[in-house]
Amino acid sequence: MSVVVSFSIFSLYGDKSKAEEIAKVHKVLKELNVKCELNAMNSVFETESLKEAFFILEKCNEALSDYKRVYLNANFDIKNSNEKLRIKQKVKSVEEIIKNEFN
Repeated sequence: MSVVVSFSIFSLYGDKSKAEEIAKVHKVLKELNVKCELNAMNSVFETESLKEAFFILEKCNEALSDYKRVYLNANFDIKNSNEKLRIKQKVKSVEEIIKNEFN
């Protein structure tokens, strides 16, 4: 199984930048040895099971346990195959189309 997870997590505290909170979450991901891609709106990682994905998200939530209220949004692309590195393949597929059709 391959589970690609796109998620965002941050506190619902104040109106300041969330960069420090996101850095805390990515520190946890690094400690868990989870390869993750960060972009301006969310983070994306891939696991071999839904159970592992939920475990990782729970650890990310724990990283923000100092805050009274946390927002977590996650989307899952679950594929029943042994494919790996689907994140890179998805991006590569779109880049190929752009290259072939728009250049």
